[in-house]
Amino acid sequence: ELVMAHLTRPPVPPSHYEPTISADFEQVVLRLMAKDPSERYASADEVAAAGMDYAYLSLHSSHEGLHDELVGVEGAHRQSLEGIRNLARHPGVRITVNTVVVRRNMERLSAVVELLAAIPGVRIKFSYVEPRGAALNSVDEIPSPWEAAEAIRAALDQGQDLGIRARMAWDGVPFCALRMWD
Repeated sequence: ELVMAHLTRPPVPPSHYEPTISADFEQVVLRLMAKDPSERYASADEVAAAGMDYAYLSLHSSHEGLHDELVGVEGAHRQSLEGIRNLARHPGVRITVNTVVVRRNMERLSAVVELLAAIPGVRIKFSYVEPRGAALNSVDEIPSPWEAAEAIRAALDQGQDLGIRARMAWDGVPFCALRMWD
């Protein structure tokens, strides 16, 4: 029943969840989510031509198995990376790839930097998980702000070594915990 609903019911418009979303953007999103593939955009070029000039995606590990495990979807890493690479071919599309820092990926953040550094123009962001919503179901997965800051600092340093410092950002970690990385 749930699968049939997913296949046949029209998607809920984004404005249902976010009332401030513009009507133009909502139309782009609804076309991207169309049930009939022939009604979707045929390429990233078409999406960009429709005015979609910014993408915010998640990649929680450079390791396929860990990313898929963290998001709970087999093949998600491959699809995310393919999408990032496809979007990066379009100079008019700004791309931010966010990695939420949890215990299982903390030691691998530098590998995320190395992977994404090879894709020109991609902005790399690390976010400290906010313990609310679904995160409350796995509190043991949430590192302390100081542990997360240490891992983020190492990844930022890796980015600096690779010459992509200007393409990196973070949030959710106090500046003092990062020892004022600049």
